[in-house]
Amino acid sequence: MANIAGEKYDGILANNNIIAQDVINALDRKVDVTGNVTIGGTKTFTVSPLVPSKNTTPVSTGTTVIATEAQVYVAADPKANAADVVNLSSAQTISGVKTFTTPPEVPSKETAATNDGTLIATEYQVWKVADDAATEMGRIETGVNTAIAGKADTSAVVDRTSDQEINGTKTFKVSPRVQSAVELPTAQNAGSKKIATEAQVYAASLWQ
Repeated sequence: MANIAGEKYDGILANNNIIAQDVINALDRKVDVTGNVTIGGTKTFTVSPLVPSKNTTPVSTGTTVIATEAQVYVAADPKANAADVVNLSSAQTISGVKTFTTPPEVPSKETAATNDGTLIATEYQVWKVADDAATEMGRIETGVNTAIAGKADTSAVVDRTSDQEINGTKTFKVSPRVQSAVELPTAQNAGSKKIATEAQVYAASLWQ
């Protein structure tokens, strides 16, 4: 009996007399298989110990409770790879088409839009561009209307190239000029409606 005890309990050696205190001390150093026991020191298990079956989501209050592999799987399974998700802080390049059920919001911007093809514009910036354009168009329209106000219709004025018939009496403050002509009109080129130049009139007076 002593030999068997000496193989299982520290402090109880084979072939020695056994006293009650040695037995108590030896039992105190063993883990009770049923009651609550506080175990000190580092225990290295050659085989992973088993705990009662649990596959529920771990709770934040269980700071001293051992989790099972099933619980770790349940907790980690819904999680995506950090490299495959959009995080909240660092710069990232996002590929693919993302459809938002609610329009995303960007930092407030009320400044004039720049010529940057990658920056998202706010509704205010778009409205401001449209409002400024409408204001500018209104200004241009007012300027055009002012510029053409009082202008005559082209059909009611004398132009510089085409043949026109001019009605009414026109009084010239300066004598108008015609194409140069100094020779006396001949029977072939004389016309009752053609204007003679002063030079032609002067030449005709010399023949009188």
